Amino acid sequence: MVAKVRSTEVAARAGVSRTTVSLVLNGHDQSIPEDTRRRVRDAVDELGYVPSAAARALRRGRGHIVLCIAPGWMPSGRADAMWDVVSRELESQGLTCIFSRSAGVTSSLRAFLEEVSPSVVAPFVTLKDGDYAMLTRLGIPVAKLFSSRPGEADASPFSSFQRGLGRAQADFLMRKTCRRFAWVGTDDPLGKELQECRVQGVSDVLCQHGLSLLARSDAGLDGGRMREAVARFEAGGIDAVCAFNDESAAAFMAACVAMDVRIPRDMRVIGIDNQMLGRYLSPSLTTVDYDNSVIDALVDLIVAAYHRRSAARGTSSWQPGSFEVIERQSA
Repeated sequence: MVAKVRSTEVAARAGVSRTTVSLVLNGHDQSIPEDTRRRVRDAVDELGYVPSAAARALRRGRGHIVLCIAPGWMPSGRADAMWDVVSRELESQGLTCIFSRSAGVTSSLRAFLEEVSPSVVAPFVTLKDGDYAMLTRLGIPVAKLFSSRPGEADASPFSSFQRGLGRAQADFLMRKTCRRFAWVGTDDPLGKELQECRVQGVSDVLCQHGLSLLARSDAGLDGGRMREAVARFEAGGIDAVCAFNDESAAAFMAACVAMDVRIPRDMRVIGIDNQMLGRYLSPSLTTVDYDNSVIDALVDLIVAAYHRRSAARGTSSWQPGSFEVIERQSA
């Protein structure tokens, strides 16, 4: 195991004091000659010195780490791209973004906090009540981005965004004169909350027209269960299927082919995400695409929580972003 380089070694290499090293590395070096600063930076590079984040946080009074809790629902290029944008936007605000797929979801948040000391927690899930209480006791602010609890979804932009996706699906199929709706979705427990928001969006639109969701199958990508769903939907006279995402829609359409159910004549199918695969299915997949306008609201709420103030834009001014239905052959 390679021993960690200490600041005393940097000081010795540069021929300066530890105080000088600290001043240079923390940007308080206005009174230090440029030649001395250069020697310190050269010594840092030569020795591979990495300052202690914990020590720097103590000197500043707080750190700059944002813990984003974002479970890996189902693999999605669109979701990964979104996390990339969130991370870059936070970095532009001087914050360092750390993602955890499990803390507070499938593993202990307390255990995670024993190793990492975030300055703000940004959960894209509903945290357990006990975890909220623990974060409050520790004085760590929480950016409220997501909630699938009844009555709370519209108070958080990520939840509203997910409901908007479901609404876009149902609105489009209603315009196609569909009236008997079903949902096909994921069986991944990590995606349950996200899925319920999308289902609620579909149900909102149906309710406005005096209708309701008539059937549902959370079959995941299992071919046998998908075929069972197709048979049940066909027997129930379903003419519209909203899918959790494009992968779920593709699996359902494959089962339809196996069951000799014709799309879109027998059932119209619509996905979410506008993944490349949808273009090459037969029939090609109708899907809901979206922009990244929600990210501004999310970042604003995270930064506001970090500074312990109200969001400047936040949920009050944010409207569900631009949803575009990419119409292809399946609907």
